[in-house]
Amino acid sequence: MKAGTDGKDIGDPGWFTGGLTGVEQTKNQLPDKFALYQSYPNPFNPSTTITFTLAQAGNVSLKVYDIMGREVRNVVNNVYKAQGTYKYMINMNDMASGVYLYTLKQNGNMQTMKMMLLK
Repeated sequence: MKAGTDGKDIGDPGWFTGGLTGVEQTKNQLPDKFALYQSYPNPFNPSTTITFTLAQAGNVSLKVYDIMGREVRNVVNNVYKAQGTYKYMINMNDMASGVYLYTLKQNGNMQTMKMMLLK
């Protein structure tokens, strides 16, 4: 049975609206690049979150250094990680105020960013 002049079936969910509504299904959104992002919050006291993405699986290292280049935190030490996005909260309560650098390394890629601890 058809309804009116539009030719649509009776009970068709798009009959009143002129079309179906809904949410489109998206593909799995895996990162396509190796990237290290600015820590948040920055400046911080006493903790901040470091986010990075990996375009491929592999061993990862994430370390924090003081301005003189001395390692002060070994967050991830050569650990295998799958492709994806990762977040780590860093607590620097026992460190002095100042500028710190954090470096991400994986499969020959390396990125460094800076963050500031203010107490």
